[in-house]
Amino acid sequence: MEIHKEAIACFVITRSRISVICATPLVVDADGFNGPTSMEVFANDDYHIVPAPPNSYVVYGSDNDHPKWILLGYEYHGASHNVWEQVFDDRKAEMVNYTSEIDRLQSEIDIMQLDGPC
Repeated sequence: MEIHKEAIACFVITRSRISVICATPLVVDADGFNGPTSMEVFANDDYHIVPAPPNSYVVYGSDNDHPKWILLGYEYHGASHNVWEQVFDDRKAEMVNYTSEIDRLQSEIDIMQLDGPC
């Protein structure tokens, strides 16, 4: 298993029209601002940029069985955080259960289509 961390440069704080406040971390990787936590902010959006504390990271996990990166969480200096290997195992198990349920439902749909509407 591999655990990968990418630095969080800042947080973009946005407020929606219904006053929901969101803090989105912006990640800096080798290509600059990039990755799944990049975002576009439009000129008419209500937003603020707050620097991230030093040593702030987005944490991902991957292994041979699941080669795509899975978002595990965030890590901040001085704050407690999860044991990332355990979080990865839990997320993989959730994904397997979810995939199994989708396969089961698809089988039921296939059977209904074979039986026809009556």
